[in-house]
Amino acid sequence: MTAIAAGAPSLDIGKVIGATFGVLGRNLAPFLGLTALLVGAPTALVSIGVLDLMGDPSSLNIGPETFGLFGIGFLVSIITNAVLQGALIYGTIRDLNGARASFGECLAMGLRNFVPVILLSLLMAVALVVGFLLFIVPGVMMLVAWCVAVPSLVSEQTGIVGAFGRSAELTRGNRWRIFGLMLLFVVLSWIVGLLVSPLSLAAMAMGPQGMVVSQMIANSVSGVINALIGATGASVIYVELKRLKEGVSPDALAALFD
Repeated sequence: MTAIAAGAPSLDIGKVIGATFGVLGRNLAPFLGLTALLVGAPTALVSIGVLDLMGDPSSLNIGPETFGLFGIGFLVSIITNAVLQGALIYGTIRDLNGARASFGECLAMGLRNFVPVILLSLLMAVALVVGFLLFIVPGVMMLVAWCVAVPSLVSEQTGIVGAFGRSAELTRGNRWRIFGLMLLFVVLSWIVGLLVSPLSLAAMAMGPQGMVVSQMIANSVSGVINALIGATGASVIYVELKRLKEGVSPDALAALFD
């Protein structure tokens, strides 16, 4: 990762964390509603479909239809996650500009950008897999360097390839701090999993079908919370890096959406 250059503007980790939870607190209803609709609902629907296909609760009836349903659910999740990222990026930038974006406005922005976000995410995933196979370190370096690629794409319309370079440019000089924020997010995700586990353990007492119910609960709740914090946090990092490196205020960023 790039070392922090002398005199380079430094990302304030505490400020990023405070701003992230500040944005979430001020926009909890629309952001939570969007995340529940686009992450929680697809996960729950797939789990309900699996329960129906299993049939007899005394036996695990997992056949081709079940795997097919999982495949459909995976494809749907790729689309809905892309819509969510665009929606929360828009809502976060509007909030940091002192305005509020409604549920409908955020959703419309997410729908407008979901195709390029999907393509960007797929390219990034392939590159990261290759990077992690090469002794992990290259993958970590790419993950940090490209962490604001999606916000760059959505707000600046850089194009899919241009978003990689734009993110690398913005993160240069602050990648160790961003890496630290990512580690904090991993710890937070682990804590969320621990908090959700009592709910899923209770469902497992229902038998074989309870195992699916428990997985549905754990995946839906943790998925909603992690997606909510992750997308908002990446947007806050992007806005702060733009301010530090280019002196661009949130209102100037918000004007890009007009």
